[in-house]
Amino acid sequence: MKRGAARGGIQAGLETSVALDQCKNGNPAGIPVLEHKLRDLKIELPPRT
Repeated sequence: MKRGAARGGIQAGLETSVALDQCKNGNPAGIPVLEHKLRDLKIELPPRT
């Protein structure tokens, strides 16, 4: 089962799962991947501060 499927969320691909794990472990390298995925889903991101 892919991440998110148990809660009825969007199924995450490998790239997204790796990016999430990176962020959870304090590595900001996954942030651009997650931002791109969210924009692809037409989710508006807050401005960076």
